Amino acid sequence: MLHFAPKAREVVRGRHDRIGMVTLSLEKQLVSVILACLLLPTLLAGWLGYGQAYDSIRSDKILLVGHVAEDRREALLDVLQSGRARAEALLVEVQARCSDRPFVRKTSCMAGILQTLIKSEKALGAVLHTGDLAEDVVVGQAPARFDALPLLGPDQLASVSPHVATGERTYFITASDAGRDMELAVVFPVSILQGVFAVPSDLGDSGEAFLADSQGFFITKARYPSVQGHSHPISAQPLRSCLAGQNREVLDQDYRDVAIIHGFRFIPEIGGGCIMAHVDQAEAFAPLTVLKWRIAALTIAFVLAAIVASMVIARRMVAPILALTQATRDFAA
Repeated sequence: MLHFAPKAREVVRGRHDRIGMVTLSLEKQLVSVILACLLLPTLLAGWLGYGQAYDSIRSDKILLVGHVAEDRREALLDVLQSGRARAEALLVEVQARCSDRPFVRKTSCMAGILQTLIKSEKALGAVLHTGDLAEDVVVGQAPARFDALPLLGPDQLASVSPHVATGERTYFITASDAGRDMELAVVFPVSILQGVFAVPSDLGDSGEAFLADSQGFFITKARYPSVQGHSHPISAQPLRSCLAGQNREVLDQDYRDVAIIHGFRFIPEIGGGCIMAHVDQAEAFAPLTVLKWRIAALTIAFVLAAIVASMVIARRMVAPILALTQATRDFAA
């Protein structure tokens, strides 16, 4: 009996060691299972939520640029339509005040009304054609004859002068009476339109909006210096798409080769041209970077908390087994 007792104790001790190893392995398995149950659903929900937030912020920024371009289009058309309405009202005034006067006094009467018009409208000049006068009435910086101006299309409100290397560009609007016995053209400096394309606050620090002609040259001033749009046309693909008649919002480079969110609207009312609204992608999508880092920090914090929680839960679940193992060891001893 004394000879076999040490061997029996060694056998029992080996069994207890195996039980301890099994218990430790069980604890690790429980930690893994609990950790997976905590992390997988949460990380999946977080990933889906981040994807939706990313898409929402991205879409909102792109649509905002499109809204700015559309607002500028409506403002531009309002300026042109208001100018035509005032020109048509002036024709009514000319007929009422000047039509029954003698030739010399009629010309003087018309010229006086035109002078008042260009002063109030801050125009450069005006030319009035009427069938009962051999020569057109010209005031200020305007062509000597009405028919020297290019014809406007049926839906066209204005025409912009061709691009020149130096000097300010102009545009003119026309109006006529019902029988086309009288036709009026009023010439304006393009600087009048610049107020429509002031830097919009909605587009942040890098935003801009401008009007380009059908050849790709700037009509209103761009915010940033460039060669494109001045010495040669803008070659950026968004402007080319706009001049083809498209109205869209896209991500692409601009006339400076900078990554931009573009919103553009084709303007047939000036004979072909484009309103372009820009904002740098780096500024527009900055909230996405902040969101990404915040989610990364929250994810790391949650993973660490989940690891600690799973270890605590697993140990509490394994504690009775460890207690039983220890009791068995004590009994064997």
